[in-house]
Amino acid sequence: MIAAASGLVTLLAGCSAADGPRSAPSPLDSVVPAERVDVPTFDAPADQEAALSEPPATNPVEAVRRYLAAEVDGTLDRSYGALSRESQDDVGSIGEWVDSAPQRPTIVEFQIDPAAGDAASGVTTVVVASELALEPRLDEVSGFVPRQATVDWMVVAEDGGWRIDLSGSSLEPILPDEQGATEAAELWAAARQECRVDGEYEGSLLGSPALGDELCQLEGTVVAGPPAPLEDAMTAQVVAAFGPDALRWTRTVPISAPLTISVVTAPYDDHWVVVGVAS
Repeated sequence: MIAAASGLVTLLAGCSAADGPRSAPSPLDSVVPAERVDVPTFDAPADQEAALSEPPATNPVEAVRRYLAAEVDGTLDRSYGALSRESQDDVGSIGEWVDSAPQRPTIVEFQIDPAAGDAASGVTTVVVASELALEPRLDEVSGFVPRQATVDWMVVAEDGGWRIDLSGSSLEPILPDEQGATEAAELWAAARQECRVDGEYEGSLLGSPALGDELCQLEGTVVAGPPAPLEDAMTAQVVAAFGPDALRWTRTVPISAPLTISVVTAPYDDHWVVVGVAS
């Protein structure tokens, strides 16, 4: 699991963001999800006072369940009330929390590991694991949202109960099988040989798009190698498009025939798509 203190605040609280494993910022700091619909409005400061007076959950698992259920249902006053005082200070007022809802990933479903259960007497922090199903996203405006992710929630004892500490929680995306990156590159190159565009993400192809055009009507079987971390030649452009976290989830696939090129792939939903090409 990646320790992503500020990163999970960014991901789940909808804060704005700009490098490797087990470091801050989070590998998903550029995440912005699909647009939410029917985000409720609240009347501050009355709603602020009501949210702040929300009693804490009776145990750590219930604290996580309360937060996730409220985000799924769109009852944002309750998800705000499920946060620790420190997390509420980090994300701002309830009005700011509501306004940031379109910048939070859309949680579709969740499953909580009940192992934490009731915390032992005297314990002040407990980690509760969950698996989330999210609405996937991949583009240069919104960035990357995985289809699935696991989260270790830091839950803190507060006001005689338990609340979520976003800054102490951590998230790890669940990516499709990497072999799918090679298959995506092969299918993309084969389509380009037929002068078709298939298997590309909905955006401008990064790198040298003309190399894809050179495959048009070029005879020969596509020979693709295994996926590997992003090559230096494409690093700057991919980071500029998707943010520094993209270095963690993009993969380069070498194609040796009928043209020698490198294809950059990225996960989307349950498969991989081509986002760039370089010589």
